[in-house]
Amino acid sequence: MKKKVLVITQNFAPEIGSAANRMERICEILNEAEAVTVFTTEPQYPQRAIYSKDKFRTSSSSTGFIIKRVKTRRYATEKNLFFRFLLYLEVFIKLLLAIRREKQNFDIVLATTPPLSIPLVALFAKRKFKAELVLDVRDLWPESMQIFNHFIATIARRSSYWIERVIYQKADRIIVNSEGFIPFIREKVGESKEILFLPNALMPKEFYSKRKFNTKEFFKVVYVGNMGAAQDLDSFILLAKSLQDHPHIRFQMIGYGADYARIRKRINDERLWNIEIRSPEPRQKIIEHLKSADIAYVGLENIPILHTVIPGKIIDYMGSALPIIGVASGYSKKIIEQARAGIVFEEKQIMAIKKVLLDWASHPEIRFYHGENGRAYAEKHFSWELNQSLLNKFVVGDDDEEKSHDVCLERVYK
Repeated sequence: MKKKVLVITQNFAPEIGSAANRMERICEILNEAEAVTVFTTEPQYPQRAIYSKDKFRTSSSSTGFIIKRVKTRRYATEKNLFFRFLLYLEVFIKLLLAIRREKQNFDIVLATTPPLSIPLVALFAKRKFKAELVLDVRDLWPESMQIFNHFIATIARRSSYWIERVIYQKADRIIVNSEGFIPFIREKVGESKEILFLPNALMPKEFYSKRKFNTKEFFKVVYVGNMGAAQDLDSFILLAKSLQDHPHIRFQMIGYGADYARIRKRINDERLWNIEIRSPEPRQKIIEHLKSADIAYVGLENIPILHTVIPGKIIDYMGSALPIIGVASGYSKKIIEQARAGIVFEEKQIMAIKKVLLDWASHPEIRFYHGENGRAYAEKHFSWELNQSLLNKFVVGDDDEEKSHDVCLERVYK
């Protein structure tokens, strides 16, 4: 008999970003064997207005499970932390009321964080349905709020540590998307609780094995994703500025975030003709842009809490066979170097990055080496097909050993 799984998430398809994509894939996998119901919001990240466009209406493939959405007010959350926390509060209240009214019973509740308000709703659902709670941790909150230099973030962070501890301790099992989170969570829950490392991953069609590493008339360096406090994009802009005397090398930025408008203005004001900046695109279009690029840029500020993460864009870059260059530390740097997928610097060394980039532009065999290494590593470690049996077994207790995969990274920590 199928178990009933309730998934609670603030972000879900057709929203862009790794959170929505991750939860859609998890729900699709679980729904193949179980009965999944999703409680989420109307599409609103990063801006509600973009989802009125046709290209986003058809960007989701979610089928076969029930999706129940709550509608919220419009908030200018990208630049205003106060409005962002108001949104979290409204989502918390409306999801809580929706679950209170829910007539169906559930065997398992799966909630994802951040924000912390979502697992708080899940604790209520766990109690109401007498269900097991599986917590999916995509980022360490409230610790990650250290990147915001704002008194509201400071107050929220300092007042939320006890909530975080309670949530981790009340969860029956925990999933993380970065191995860098595990030591931190272990301090909160002890050694007995099971923790599954389930990284963000790619579908088979998203891997790109036909890349041609040859000399081209124009050479494109791409950055995709969030443009905010955690990302070092000043280095990307300075790199492009330093290469304006190499007109065959072009730069492209595709994304969203608190710094998007500022970056666009800077590009226009400084007349950086070799940088193209584009507004958010559906995931399918992003994958197409990556396939047409030659080198991918990653930029993370050197802040201790960011040393624990691996941004989803790194996995997308590797799956697209793009050699990676940029600035990163900690777990992200470790994975890129372990995969031999590129060269990243811990400090903002523009001239050093420029030298590597020019070398790669004239030596396609080096790009081939890093690009193919990255793709092979991603196929081995960052595939949703490989995640499938382990996820089912961990969340709902699927004991079909014939389906298990011996994957070195995807494993349960006990």
